[in-house]
Amino acid sequence: MRIESIAYAHPIRRVTNEALVEEIERANSKTLSPQDRERLVRRLNQLFARVGAAARYLRSGGERAIDFGVKAAREAIGSAGAAPSDVDLIIYAGVRRAFIEPATAGLFQAELGLSRATGFDVGDACASWLRSVDLAGHLLDSGAYRNALILTCEFNFHEYGSMTLDSLSEFQGLEAGCTVGEAATATFLTRDDASSVPSRFYASFRTLGQYADLCQIPLPGSKQFATSRDSVDQPSLRFFANARELNARVTRALKEHFVSDKVLQGQEFDVSFGHSAGVPAARRVGRKLGLPTSKHFEIFPEYGNTVSSSIPLAMALASEQGRLQRGDRALAIVGSAGVTTGFGLIDY
Repeated sequence: MRIESIAYAHPIRRVTNEALVEEIERANSKTLSPQDRERLVRRLNQLFARVGAAARYLRSGGERAIDFGVKAAREAIGSAGAAPSDVDLIIYAGVRRAFIEPATAGLFQAELGLSRATGFDVGDACASWLRSVDLAGHLLDSGAYRNALILTCEFNFHEYGSMTLDSLSEFQGLEAGCTVGEAATATFLTRDDASSVPSRFYASFRTLGQYADLCQIPLPGSKQFATSRDSVDQPSLRFFANARELNARVTRALKEHFVSDKVLQGQEFDVSFGHSAGVPAARRVGRKLGLPTSKHFEIFPEYGNTVSSSIPLAMALASEQGRLQRGDRALAIVGSAGVTTGFGLIDY
């Protein structure tokens, strides 16, 4: 398996911290007192300073998520020197989707004219892209398919975020949503029949389901799946995160995963990419894993948390900037709601 191309698309509107603070303050002009709005502004500014956010890209009126997904997919197919009819498999990955049923992959399969492709969705929060690469790699290497397209289309800010608070006390659980950015990515993978060298792609995942309540977007009726553990009582279809505890748990889990994986130990790589929910958190993970900061490529300050799009978006940008070149060995690092930790070693 090899990556032939990675493409991306995002909204034109670049929203700075200052612009977003003003927007959120206006949204709460009728629900919060002037004093609480002042406190909210102060906490937003503290949040952005703490996580290292500067801007993010968000849709304007009239822009639709599907248009960005289609744009990225067409660019990836074209850059791979392929035609829509060459795609055998489409995997739609991530949090944002059009339906509970059917698979959103089918919508893009039809829109893109992928007449020979079958498809399905993969949902593992921010780990969804790396999960999909792993799945696609096994399917390609088995001979079942020749070419696969992995599509992420993370446009969640207005749908799952909450700009309006009933009280200031809600902000702690919703603050992580203020760091979200929007982007679509498309990754074109192919079975490498011509190479005499076996694929060196490697992926490893672990799940700590006991921490699932730290970051959620509940569906209606989610209480029907409540376990003996205390669950977070949150409204349906609204993003919630206990961000500080989640970051602490994920950091510890990533270190335990990394140091106990014999394949990952001692591996050389040229550049690393991580799903990042903040610059200090990413640096802390790098220190815990003993990884050189000079090899890490970080996009969070400019793009925010783009969920499952974050690693492929970073790889595409690094390729544009010359930081990722053909033949390079890349290390992908993801800590996700779930809690899921994942690592991928990818030859580009």
